[in-house]
Amino acid sequence: MTTLKGKGVYGAIALGRISVFTRKEAPVKRTHIDDIEAEKARLEPAKEKATEQLREIYNKALKEVGEANAQIFEIHMMIEDEDYNDSISSIIETQSVNAEYAVAVTADNFAAMFAAHGELFQRRHKRPHAVHPCLRQAERCYRAVR
Repeated sequence: MTTLKGKGVYGAIALGRISVFTRKEAPVKRTHIDDIEAEKARLEPAKEKATEQLREIYNKALKEVGEANAQIFEIHMMIEDEDYNDSISSIIETQSVNAEYAVAVTADNFAAMFAAHGELFQRRHKRPHAVHPCLRQAERCYRAVR
């Protein structure tokens, strides 16, 4: 027997077969770039697209599971966070790397900070419990803008 653990998002009981969906994350390639300003310019349309997609997910969840449970998807605010964006820009500037790589590194770093510093970091940044999956969604948008 396989035991699955997770966090319930709906206060009811369901009976039936379970299906588990796992998405394999494609590794993000670290690519040297020569035009740092052009690479940083790619960030804005990608941020807009990611914010739009995450807002759509939030609105859908709001209708299906209610406001309390949909709040996990309000992570789109994280994409506008000053520290988050400064980290991405800094990585691009100091390492001359592609935006996708800078976003992936920043997402991993922020997820680690949320996990390590708990409540203190949570007060500074909204919706920490959803940060990593949602920032991965943002990373996919950065790839699409290329």
